[in-house]
Amino acid sequence: MKERGLSSWEKRFFPQVVFIFTVLFLIASQALAETKESEFAMFKRTTSQVMLWGKNGILTVPTAIPVGRGDVYLGITTQDAGKIEDKKLFLTTGSVVVGTSDDVELAYTKRTFIWEDGYRSDIEMDTFHLKTRVLHLTDSLIPQIAVGINASSLKQNQFNKVSEILFNPYIAVTEQIKAFNNKLVIGLSAVADVLYNEGATSDTFFSAGINVGLFEHLFLVAEAQGIGKEDEDPIINAGLRLKVWWLNAGFGYFNLAPKKNDEGDVEGVDFTESSYWMATLALEIPLGKLFKGGK
Repeated sequence: MKERGLSSWEKRFFPQVVFIFTVLFLIASQALAETKESEFAMFKRTTSQVMLWGKNGILTVPTAIPVGRGDVYLGITTQDAGKIEDKKLFLTTGSVVVGTSDDVELAYTKRTFIWEDGYRSDIEMDTFHLKTRVLHLTDSLIPQIAVGINASSLKQNQFNKVSEILFNPYIAVTEQIKAFNNKLVIGLSAVADVLYNEGATSDTFFSAGINVGLFEHLFLVAEAQGIGKEDEDPIINAGLRLKVWWLNAGFGYFNLAPKKNDEGDVEGVDFTESSYWMATLALEIPLGKLFKGGK
């Protein structure tokens, strides 16, 4: 990947380039308790690891299910980040996720902006992730529970001081329903998040998601962020993932507006001018299964 510093015109529009980072981190570090759902949803899209949609996450909402003992996957996503002077910009994210046990996964995520001509910006951000499943009685029907935390640097790639780290602890509950000899798997997840930095804690944000797995190859996912708020509609994201052998490819849309009838009941979703796409590609390596039993 080619890399360069910002050109003169890019520096002139620098505040627009880093809008996703700066607005949310200033909010998080200075006025956490007043963060709105739309800004929190933007924060999650910016800091979430590359999920295996329909497994350890929906799109940006985590599930209570880890990737599995010894399993590893390498994932990359790219998101439409708009234009600057008619030049397209993409927010590109890469993650390495490792299942250290049946109930624990660790991940590292790096993200940067890439211009349409292939040049990579020198704007970067790192995030570390930890998720631990604390309740797992069965794989289906009885809910599974996990706790996790994401830690992002408020200063580019620096984790020297606790005050420079934005913490995002959460709890996730997932219930799975399996049918037709596991050829159909439906997962329902609910998540509660907070943001924490230098003694300031945000309100609690609630999200939920559903994933439908068909024949272990096709996964349909949808999530809603900011549930239960009277003054703001939830942020709705949806997508699908196709798995062939170890390779996973997905495509999704963020910020689909709720479609309501005359009585105000939600009957679907609409695309809006603020809706934008995300594509993901992940290589899933089931090392735990390969080495289990000498296989």
